[in-house]
Amino acid sequence: MGSWSILHPMAGSIARASSSEPDRATTLPLVLDRASNEALYRQLVTGLRAAIASGRVRPGTGLPGTRSLARELGVARITVQTAYDQLVAEGYLDAAPRRSTRVGTDLPERGFDQGDAVRAAAPETLPAPNPWAPLAPVTMEDALPDDEIDLGPESFTLAAVDRRAWERRPG
Repeated sequence: MGSWSILHPMAGSIARASSSEPDRATTLPLVLDRASNEALYRQLVTGLRAAIASGRVRPGTGLPGTRSLARELGVARITVQTAYDQLVAEGYLDAAPRRSTRVGTDLPERGFDQGDAVRAAAPETLPAPNPWAPLAPVTMEDALPDDEIDLGPESFTLAAVDRRAWERRPG
């Protein structure tokens, strides 16, 4: 395992170098503001998400372990673990037991900042409209149907049970 160094303790950018693992991130620009009302794990999620979205951290790149990163940032391990879990749930990270947590390999190589132009799909590639779908939205202002069935508990009684049919059941 390589050595990890912190440039600005507790808050600010952290950088780490690893001579034995070239597929590891070399710089994680994370800023944790302890005076902020936002939870530290949320700040960590936001920072990692931005680094991935901008392409500064590429798909497949290994991230530091939760213990190492927690020690570097001066936070509890559960803070880093919660942030990683959130990013795994969102699809930004891939995690496997006893393996390093990595940036998702199915993400775009050059990042996907919100500034990128989004092109609309060509009309011929869209699915055909559902012929059974109502043309207008169904709202509560619509009249109730005439064939209403009461399924409330007060509509069922033991007197309504057909005992002969019940006793004929197979079995």
